[in-house]
Amino acid sequence: MSSRHFWRPAADGVRHAFPGPRWNGGPEATSVCGVRTTMPAEPSEEDWVRAPSCTDCNAVLHAARGTGV
Repeated sequence: MSSRHFWRPAADGVRHAFPGPRWNGGPEATSVCGVRTTMPAEPSEEDWVRAPSCTDCNAVLHAARGTGV
């Protein structure tokens, strides 16, 4: 797994982590936890504030780094 990732609210209402340095503008993406989701063109400020961070993405990233959650 790439050491670079970015967090972004997805269409499922959750902020997921995705591999790579930034969103490539594609309509769909697969998060580091394996969820395939559509990507809103431009998440609103409310999306950023209200969307909870995905605990599964967080766990995958911590496991890849060898750190605990």
